[in-house]
Amino acid sequence: MEESILIWGVALILGFPLVSLVLGEAIDRLERDRHPLAKFLGNTRTLILPPLAVLLVMQLILDVTDGLFLRIVETLYWIAATITCLSLVNGVLTTKSKTAAWQLRLPNLFFQVARALVVLAIASYLLGGIWSIDLSRVASALGVGSLVIALALQDTLSNLVSGFLLLFSKPFVVGDWIKYGDYEGRVIDLNWRAVTIETIFKVHIVIPNGVLGQETIVNYSMEPARWDSIQIGFSYDHPTNYVMDVLKSLTKDIKDIATDPPPFACVDAYDDFAITYSLWFWVLPEKAWFVQNELKGRIFYAAKRHDLNIPFPIRTLHHVRTPSSVPDVGIEIAEFLHSLPYFTSLEEWTIASLARTADIKYYGKGERIVKEGEFDLGLYIIEEGTVKLSVTDDRDRRSEVVSLGPGDFFGEMALLPGEASLVSVTVIEDLKAIFIDSVSAINSIQGNSKFIAQMNKFVEQRTETVTLVKGSKDLLNN
Repeated sequence: MEESILIWGVALILGFPLVSLVLGEAIDRLERDRHPLAKFLGNTRTLILPPLAVLLVMQLILDVTDGLFLRIVETLYWIAATITCLSLVNGVLTTKSKTAAWQLRLPNLFFQVARALVVLAIASYLLGGIWSIDLSRVASALGVGSLVIALALQDTLSNLVSGFLLLFSKPFVVGDWIKYGDYEGRVIDLNWRAVTIETIFKVHIVIPNGVLGQETIVNYSMEPARWDSIQIGFSYDHPTNYVMDVLKSLTKDIKDIATDPPPFACVDAYDDFAITYSLWFWVLPEKAWFVQNELKGRIFYAAKRHDLNIPFPIRTLHHVRTPSSVPDVGIEIAEFLHSLPYFTSLEEWTIASLARTADIKYYGKGERIVKEGEFDLGLYIIEEGTVKLSVTDDRDRRSEVVSLGPGDFFGEMALLPGEASLVSVTVIEDLKAIFIDSVSAINSIQGNSKFIAQMNKFVEQRTETVTLVKGSKDLLNN
């Protein structure tokens, strides 16, 4: 007996320091590599070894087989074992991206269930095996009160069961963009109680699983983007093909709208007071609201410059004024052209002719009127607002040439048939401009050598400015 005690004593004295030393080296190496099991080995060394050593000394050397003190030591040991096992579960299972190939990625609900099973298993052994508590009586007592508990926690249990069903059926996962009722957003969390989505405005909405499981869920993440649309009604006086072409043109230069598949417009319905059109476009879900907002703004200006009437829902009252009270747009345009210094060389009848063929155009902020490399459709003279002229170099880098305001003009290449525009023109502030188409402008100024010379000089100056801007940018980048 004494020889056995001596052997166990030597084994404990030499074995535990050796195991602790080996674990320490392993822990240092794993921590440097940020290994998922570093925490598990650390808990094994600091939490498991001390109570295990005391427990073995009491049972193998001191021959303590029963008693309150032994149960307390065993309880401490199994509490340490619980914490250590939980760290092992945390290392093997993960709810985030895997840091090691052997890890298992689980939904958060299953992860929490695995942790709960570890705690319940060890707690059952601790109560029944060490403290000799009859768990069958505890189960009977819980059975008697289970109905009351179920009634009290029916909403919680409903959320729990619905959470399991959602995880098993997987109608969506964390990261998907979904729509539920009036709510739409990206799923950022899914647990036993609720699903949390984040809207485009960074608002977090928590939806209980029990409620979500009873509703229709639309998952937009099966594709990288989705079809979205806006609706607008226009008068029966306008040809449908013309209106649809105008609507499709509004999507140009909106970077969040995909070109493949391309946007399209269609007739939705012939309503009592208007023809309802839909403009469809392919867009990322989180960008849809912002694109809709921009398109709605552009529709207003497009309707004004294309003379499209948006009827009121019930009726449109037309108050007809006498001819003497109706303003003559041509006269107003002629007066404005007279006030501009570069039109002073034109005769009275020439300006009147230009005014009769001219039109008023409206554009909203952000719209591109002229594209570099394309032919100008006519001459634009700014009455209100501001535009930006820009150019693109060989490396597809864009640079601003100049900003133009009231009294300035652009689209001058329309006076030189066959010459493409040197710049792109984008609206900075809402624009009201007089538009003179290229044919009318050329026909009206033919024979006026002085005005033609002025325009040629202006084109040369703008060409020099564009060349200078491109050259300066290339020099800065070289």
